[in-house]
Amino acid sequence: MMAQHLNRVSRATIVRFTVKICVSMLLAALSKGGFFLAASAWLILYAAFTGILAVLLKERIEKESFNHLDEMLWLAATSQAFEMAYRVTS
Repeated sequence: MMAQHLNRVSRATIVRFTVKICVSMLLAALSKGGFFLAASAWLILYAAFTGILAVLLKERIEKESFNHLDEMLWLAATSQAFEMAYRVTS
């Protein structure tokens, strides 16, 4: 199984990403606006803060494990996917 080969840092990054997705979807469901647009906004906000944290921690893209920079890119890509879903459904 692939998850067995991930190191502790990579697993923590995936957990953080998953939690941020879930929280964004929960907050979007509670918003009065469109779900996809609200989820996209929360995700890009998380991506911005994650990117700032990566810079403060002086992280670099690594081959060995995922880190905040990878998480930031995943959040931004997911945000764009929700933005596209909003445009398609509107």
